[in-house]
Amino acid sequence: MKRDVGERRTPETGARPAEAVRNQVRGEAGNVVQAGRVAGDVHVHRDVYLFVTGGFGVLRDGNPVRERPLNMAGRTSSDARAEIGDALDRVRSDSEPRPPKPETPPLDEAEPRTLVLDGIDEASEPERVLREVLAPVANSGIRLVLGFRSGSSAALRVARELWPEQDADPEVFRARLDLLARAVDELAQRENALHRHRAHVAGRIAGAPAVPDRAIALRLVVTGLRTDDPGMAPEARARRLARAEADVAETSRLLRERRGELDSLLERRDDLRGLLEAYRAQAIDHGFVEDVGLDEPYRRSHDALWRGPCDLDAAGELVRGYGTAVRARIGPA
Repeated sequence: MKRDVGERRTPETGARPAEAVRNQVRGEAGNVVQAGRVAGDVHVHRDVYLFVTGGFGVLRDGNPVRERPLNMAGRTSSDARAEIGDALDRVRSDSEPRPPKPETPPLDEAEPRTLVLDGIDEASEPERVLREVLAPVANSGIRLVLGFRSGSSAALRVARELWPEQDADPEVFRARLDLLARAVDELAQRENALHRHRAHVAGRIAGAPAVPDRAIALRLVVTGLRTDDPGMAPEARARRLARAEADVAETSRLLRERRGELDSLLERRDDLRGLLEAYRAQAIDHGFVEDVGLDEPYRRSHDALWRGPCDLDAAGELVRGYGTAVRARIGPA
């Protein structure tokens, strides 16, 4: 007799794991998909969710009996059938009847269980895996979360044909909108953190780039999409949702770029400070501890780099000028 999921112990702690999540994509009992880290658009069908992950490790499996998604890279259709069959046995063991809990729906009314698989397009027989193995699984009532490494792979095109996107389906629309709302919340947190970082940089270095402010507008879009507008056709709402998803992805990219630009300004200033002190150490090593011809260019360079906001271009010229003066005083080697 198979054990109840509540009897299992996690290998790390020996503690009882939570019950296997059901529709994790909608976050009902633990979020299986880190949506903010997924590269590319989410393709949503009622029973199958397709993600372009860009690499293994983006998706995680919320089921306590599996630490990671099933990795299909290099698998034949026979390999996939065997591994998925074993996983389904575990899922079905999780679905065995238990003593009813208050307000718990009967098992036949519950959401389908979810299997998470990654690297579909890197299987040795990806089309056979999709058509001969995964399609029957999806038809059996198991929800699938499938990860693809490339957005242009032939396997992803096959998957889109098997499970056409259902933008106008109310359940699918709500699922995507929930994902969008969480992504916008995360975006707002990143924007706030980046504004604080920019203020830190701008107080020290001139020309710090501005931070995009899009989270508020995107939250208004989410609020509008949650409100049923009888005058808006389902297709129009779906297009608006798709635009908002694209805006979130673009804003996320801009935030990464701005963070890199701000960090590079600090790194450039620190490099100039290090170069200035290296020139000064060189002068001291040659006995020029107090030298009128060197003290003044050093002081100007030091003030330019330590008194903010610093003009890095001007400070760089001063540091290079000081280095030239040091080399001139030292003379030929």
